[in-house]
Amino acid sequence: MASTISTAISRDYSLYSHSDLTALKIYLLTYLLKRPSIPTYAREQLLYAIAVLTKRGIEDYDEQEKRKVMDQMRELCVVSEWGRELAIGLGKALVDEFGMIRGSRVGVSWDYHKRTKEYFESNYLLPLFDLLLNVLHEQYQIHAQPQHYASATLTTDTHISGNHTTSSSNSTDSAFNPKQDPLLSICFSLADKILNWNFERKKEGIVLAGAFATEGEMIDEDELFESAVTPEFPASWRSYLTNPDVLKMFFALHQLVKGSEMIAHRSRQCLIQLSGLHGEIFEDSEQFKTYASIVIQQLMKLMDDLALTYSLPTPIQPQTHGPTLLGVTQMIRRLLTTIPLKILCFVPEAGQFLHSVAQLSATCLREPVRSGYMVDELTWYMEAFDDLLVVWVMLVQSALELCASQSTYSRGMDYQSQSSFDTTGVLGFLAEACNHITATYIETRLEMAKYIAEEEDEDLEGFKDWESYGDQLLGISVLARIVPERTIGRLYQCLHERATYLKKFFDTGAGEENNGLAYLHETTHWLILISGFVLADSGEGEQPLVPDAMVQLSMTQASIYTCIDKSNLNKELDQVVILAKTILSILELVSLDPSTIEASHCSPRVAETLFWFVERWGRTYMLLDEKDHSMMSRNIVSAFGRASSFGEGKVILDFLIDKIRINFNLWSADTEPLIQIVRTLDSFGKHSALRNGLLESDKFPSLVSYLTDNLNEFPPTTHNGMIKTITVITSGASDDGIRRKYFELVTSTIEKRFMNVLQRPDLAQVYHNGELINDVMNTLEMFDGLAMGSNTSNCILVYEFCARYFESFIKLINIYQNYSEVSLLVLQFFDSFVKYQDFGKLSIERSQILYKAIIELFKNYFAANSGRQRIESLEEEEDDPYEDICMILDLLSELMASEFEACGWNASSRKQSLGDIDVASVVLYGLNLIIPLINLQMLKLPKLCKEYIKLISHIVEFYPDKLGNLTQELLTHIMARLAYQAITPLALFVHNEERRRNYTAAVQHLHAPLDKFLNVIMDCLLFKEFNSDMLDPAAEALIALICARRNSYNGLVQTLVSRQNTREFEDRLRDAFTKLQANVPNTLPETILSRRDVGSFRDVLYTFLMSVRGFLRIR
Repeated sequence: MASTISTAISRDYSLYSHSDLTALKIYLLTYLLKRPSIPTYAREQLLYAIAVLTKRGIEDYDEQEKRKVMDQMRELCVVSEWGRELAIGLGKALVDEFGMIRGSRVGVSWDYHKRTKEYFESNYLLPLFDLLLNVLHEQYQIHAQPQHYASATLTTDTHISGNHTTSSSNSTDSAFNPKQDPLLSICFSLADKILNWNFERKKEGIVLAGAFATEGEMIDEDELFESAVTPEFPASWRSYLTNPDVLKMFFALHQLVKGSEMIAHRSRQCLIQLSGLHGEIFEDSEQFKTYASIVIQQLMKLMDDLALTYSLPTPIQPQTHGPTLLGVTQMIRRLLTTIPLKILCFVPEAGQFLHSVAQLSATCLREPVRSGYMVDELTWYMEAFDDLLVVWVMLVQSALELCASQSTYSRGMDYQSQSSFDTTGVLGFLAEACNHITATYIETRLEMAKYIAEEEDEDLEGFKDWESYGDQLLGISVLARIVPERTIGRLYQCLHERATYLKKFFDTGAGEENNGLAYLHETTHWLILISGFVLADSGEGEQPLVPDAMVQLSMTQASIYTCIDKSNLNKELDQVVILAKTILSILELVSLDPSTIEASHCSPRVAETLFWFVERWGRTYMLLDEKDHSMMSRNIVSAFGRASSFGEGKVILDFLIDKIRINFNLWSADTEPLIQIVRTLDSFGKHSALRNGLLESDKFPSLVSYLTDNLNEFPPTTHNGMIKTITVITSGASDDGIRRKYFELVTSTIEKRFMNVLQRPDLAQVYHNGELINDVMNTLEMFDGLAMGSNTSNCILVYEFCARYFESFIKLINIYQNYSEVSLLVLQFFDSFVKYQDFGKLSIERSQILYKAIIELFKNYFAANSGRQRIESLEEEEDDPYEDICMILDLLSELMASEFEACGWNASSRKQSLGDIDVASVVLYGLNLIIPLINLQMLKLPKLCKEYIKLISHIVEFYPDKLGNLTQELLTHIMARLAYQAITPLALFVHNEERRRNYTAAVQHLHAPLDKFLNVIMDCLLFKEFNSDMLDPAAEALIALICARRNSYNGLVQTLVSRQNTREFEDRLRDAFTKLQANVPNTLPETILSRRDVGSFRDVLYTFLMSVRGFLRIR
């Protein structure tokens, strides 16, 4: 019935009289009031129907009727307990309905939704919250037990607000039972919604008019209401939310309901929001401090409860206490990331509070280990710790900023005698807290290693620990650098002990059992991982510098060359240097010949982590340039710097080259360590000093020879990356002779291997031999790596070598037409070759050879696969479904991009081919072959769909003049799937052709698709959910379409205007279109493709949409 009422209101509201609708609303309320046993779902549906009636008619109400909305709820609260349930339930329905996000579709414009939301926000939301507080106060008086939270008990004769009165009840000792007392559950649900209200006037950024929630999207309430920041409440809410009694009451009520997880969850969400109040709700800094003091006091009580719980001798079940722990840490995070540090430090309880937070941080780490939980049961604790880690990082960064600026605390605020901020004291406190947390983190990771070592599967869904725990380790590194000597000393001691244990085991074969050895490897892995984050930054995208904390620590250490007493290394040596060298010594210790017995006790996980450390640390420290740093320690320069600075970086680089070769031999059957070694080499190749150091090393040529000669001994996944890395490094040689020498060293190996296959006289008979197939695939992967290593300095060399074998690659397509792995590698080579080749340096003749080869590739590949039956269900189960089609689409897109990258993006400057074939011919040839194979089911796969849309959009954008050569079926297929960026050049092409009076069949053929695009774009802009980020491309497409199809546009405008059901809307829409049309030129310049200069039209279009979408969009 309730659903039918809502539907009727949406469809036929104007057919009913105002008095009938008012009577219906009263009837529904009366009906509910007389039926306290009505099922919950039925009650909620009827209350939502009343809310819909209220919202739909709110603008028709007179002032007296508007006041009745709240008066009726107040009257219900006086009637009975059931009446209070109905009042609060109706409040929930009204908040949802007027809040727009969950509002019903009542058939009104977006403007109406927005106006009613603003009216509700200004006139009903705060009175509703006042009513809620009084009901909560009553419930507190009924259920509170005097022995609990006595300090938070409210005076029974003092109400939360003086605006309204409600009946008081004496406090009793009755325990709270959520089944018998459902009112509190409804109250917390309403409080949660109100405290998460999205205040209209506080919205930031540009929001396009008519922006409803995504239609048809299921809304997750937890995600909806657990926002990262508390809303900024207006000043009018000050007397409520900053009222000490209100804050204490919410915390006290949480103690009452914590036994019921469903209600406790809502209660925690309210407390999280109340812990993050900010903005104009605080009159001055003193009020902010008072608020912070109250919240801190209440949070300390919650932390005391947690401390008591975790002090019990019996293990704590994380499923039971996890939500409580996480809720408390989120409250702490919300408070401490909201309140400025220079205000927090003047709160009397701040020191004790932060001390408790530090203890709780340690508890989050220690408790799961103490209780013996397995790794996959630690989610609650780790999430809680991550919340607190964010807090500590923020506090440290704020303290360092304040310390650096030496800002005073009295600026703009009155703190009486406390006018200066004690940065030294704050940093001292934070240093102790951070050292405690960091030490506990290291201890916890070492303890957790025991459980991880017992697990057979160490892999977390393919992610490495430095990826899975990267944010956490980054936070720990920030804390560790406050007092780096303590953390580095601890890491050194632990690593030194493990190196000693491992050496003892290798020397004597005793001292560690198998499970103990696994534990030793796991702890070593984590110690190296933490050390890598503490010593160096990732520096992604830029050259990382040695962290200032490491430089300053090193500068305070004694010179590494003044130490005589070898027994006192840890005290005398530079800690930054000795920690790195200790890790390198472990690398030396575990880099063994695979034939030795000791090698069988080495861990590929440790080897991989060691080379991850070398990659991260090496980019920062090895062969560093002192000029890049404002200050630098002589110890670091001497240990790892350049020879010109009397550094030993070159010696360490030679050492690493030796270890790379040994580990490739040791782990030749293990993919992960070798991939990491290749990644490390690739990283060094992008660092000019390290690249030159490798090229100048006497050991590097033998490493290159070893890797290329033994490529087939290594896992296939390393082949192309290895050759690419070697090619990139060697191409960076400053001397052309050295560059050619290395290039010939690599290519001679590839050529020899390839010719051994091609020149076999019995190839046609033995091509299916497994070993021969492996040789073919290994060689193709080497070619692919060579193509990927192409750059401006070696592109001609790469082209000349690879071009000699284009015909041979195509021959392999025919020979191995039943072996898709080989065909895919051939496609992958051509894709990489086109992607990485510098076409600006290729002559016309060289380009022609490549274009012809690609056409032959397509011709032979599709001929060889013409009878192949694809089973969609099997394809989609593959790790990379339809891999060949995706690769061909990418190849065609890269081929198009190559022409414009070489000649610029201006169509008038495009290079004209002197040969028979140009890029457009190759692309359209491939398009004719590949498009018919792609159906709508395949386009549901994200990767294939992305490649497909990109290709056809680029074809239309860059070659609109070629579309006339396509078949009608193919053209229709393309037109159905274009992006805004592709519609613009298509319309521009038609516009300019008609300006020249070139009414060709191709132009005429494009009229219907353009008219369809015009209708679609106008529909999206005016009536659909539309992302304002898409406004620029949409403006380009629309202005081009208007100029190309002006008559169609005018007809569409007239239709839209005539559809309006009121004269007011007709006039508004007509005036808006007139202003928009005034900014559309009669003609567009042909150079718009390159300039895209439609900024002024974009601004006018934005104004147009803001003025009309509000009354055109209906919900």
